[in-house]
Amino acid sequence: MEFSHGVMGSPAPATISILSETGLPIIPGPYGSGELTTPTGAAILSTLVEKSCVSPVFTPKKVGYGIGQRDLGRRASFTRVILGDDYPPTQTENVSIVETDVDDASGEVIGKAVNDLMASGALDAYVVPSLRKKGRPGALIRAISKQGDERRLALTLMDDTGTLGVRFWTANRFVASRTIKSVRLRGKDINVKLAWDIEGKLISAKPEFDQIAAISAELGVSPQILQSEATAKALRGDEDESG
Repeated sequence: MEFSHGVMGSPAPATISILSETGLPIIPGPYGSGELTTPTGAAILSTLVEKSCVSPVFTPKKVGYGIGQRDLGRRASFTRVILGDDYPPTQTENVSIVETDVDDASGEVIGKAVNDLMASGALDAYVVPSLRKKGRPGALIRAISKQGDERRLALTLMDDTGTLGVRFWTANRFVASRTIKSVRLRGKDINVKLAWDIEGKLISAKPEFDQIAAISAELGVSPQILQSEATAKALRGDEDESG
């Protein structure tokens, strides 16, 4: 494209400025194709598209086309939008795996790294013991993260352990449907997390243990007893006072 100061490559300054604020991944088009995304298109995409939407698994419902007139060689000049539903509904998501191997870090350092990964936004973090070269004991430190958080978690691993390299890749996972149910137990409110598998079968009922521990200390009742009572009450849907 040509401006008053000469020829400038694509994307246009306004387009790249909008895209740089969104965190959306972009790729160049065919060589010589010119402008394929306008500022208006970039603004629409940045508003409507979820950043985690990478190679989604979905059931298509409707499709629409916008036909252009530019000659792009063998590539057709059109935009296609597909409207669909998650498959299974709300049961799959894309996450990133961020990990590194260490063989010269103490247990305290590794433990701090796991805590810092969680504080930095990891969905989960854990350590797998391993046997490294020359028979040295080591550890695989791994975090599961939302897409877009990989760099922050990699920096956390490097800063805490001094590792020279951090791997990451995208993975799909099935996710159980979850809801929080509040039950009244011995004059106290306790949250119970209920979960269903991807076929709709109830698989778990877990009271919030921090609440259980606090009530146990206050009332002098065994936490195991409180857990059993809260779980039973959540499953039968009884909201009456107990105890």
